[in-house]
Amino acid sequence: MVYSVRAVIPVCLAAFLALWLGVAQAAGLSGKVIRVSDGDSISIYLDETVFRMAPARFRKETAIPVLLELPKMKIRHARQTVTIGTADIEISEHLGVALHSPVALVRRVFTAADGTVVYLAEVTYRGDYIHFEMDLRT
Repeated sequence: MVYSVRAVIPVCLAAFLALWLGVAQAAGLSGKVIRVSDGDSISIYLDETVFRMAPARFRKETAIPVLLELPKMKIRHARQTVTIGTADIEISEHLGVALHSPVALVRRVFTAADGTVVYLAEVTYRGDYIHFEMDLRT
């Protein structure tokens, strides 16, 4: 799938910018502000046009609920990928876990009707914070 990216800005003072699938790099973005909370590390990108629809809310609230409540925003795709991996040096320091500890790598990509990426997030959760429960019956 090919994504297009308009000007993208960091969400919340607590968020940090990171490269993901080369999207940010292709858009000429750089910079990193690290946010680590109780058990996770997160990087978020938000389309500038979308951010300008509710800047005060995006600075204070969780981005996804704000994004979904915007009357002018039509989300075509909202995808999440969860991969079980291990903590590298940077993540192990941020999360306070041993190097190569299990972690869940979560990537979320929301696209608008025209295919533009409007929200992109990469979250790393400590392995001891993850619990999956699934009903396997049809």
